[in-house]
Amino acid sequence: MNPPDKPPTADVYAGDTSSPNPADTANRGIHFFNIEADAEPGTFARIVNVLNIANIAPNRVILELKESDRTLSVYIELGVGLSTAQSIQRKLAQLTDVMQVDMQSPPSNEP
Repeated sequence: MNPPDKPPTADVYAGDTSSPNPADTANRGIHFFNIEADAEPGTFARIVNVLNIANIAPNRVILELKESDRTLSVYIELGVGLSTAQSIQRKLAQLTDVMQVDMQSPPSNEP
């Protein structure tokens, strides 16, 4: 099997139709994701699978089962570029078990 001539330029399944920003990998920061999801057996596995986009292990993951309403609360810190973090946020929001995804980015260093 021959490798492709060019790397992929967009992820159309997540609505990413623009070319990736080459500066994204140079401008990494810790992005914080707060996820609320149904407490189903495969939910956490599906969430973690989305993180494979970054090809990097999270800095921190906190998983909490809320017994009162049978939901999961997942907090993730991930060191990636902004466009990668935004792509991950969109993909997480598309998961059927996920009810809400909030992302916080570090302050920009640009003036």
